Amino acid sequence: MYLPKYVARSSSARILFVAATFLCFAILGLRLGAMNRHILQVLEAHQSNSEDYLGNWVNPDPNARGITKLAISGVDGKSLTVRIWVACNHQNCDWGATDGTIFAGKVQTNLDQGFVARKMSIVRHGDVLIVKTDSVYQDSRGTFQEEDHLLRQDRTITKSAEQGASK
Repeated sequence: MYLPKYVARSSSARILFVAATFLCFAILGLRLGAMNRHILQVLEAHQSNSEDYLGNWVNPDPNARGITKLAISGVDGKSLTVRIWVACNHQNCDWGATDGTIFAGKVQTNLDQGFVARKMSIVRHGDVLIVKTDSVYQDSRGTFQEEDHLLRQDRTITKSAEQGASK
């Protein structure tokens, strides 16, 4: 054990040094424990309820080129089923359903379509559902990122909602 020169000369100084070191580590450990508890409390406070996401969500932009609709149904408190439709050839193409989980206030889901693997992160801001999609293609196209804003289908789309969704 390394001891500074002034501590190595006196046995009482050594005892005091070891006690002070122990006390510092004990205080640091208590602070880290309190900080970990605080982080868990913050995560739990931001943990969304699956009911916040349930329902049909639509893209208010009639010219949307990405996700046009999501149907989210509940399985249990932390698992959801997410069905995805996208714009293709002037109609909605059904990408199918995938399982989603809620963690830290977001719905996370993966969709493997063979030629492309997609990871989706869905977060709710008020009445707007923000869907961020990372698509990794198996060919030379590489990786693409997209962001779509959706509103609950049963809600009236107002000008302010459209402006909020376009941010």
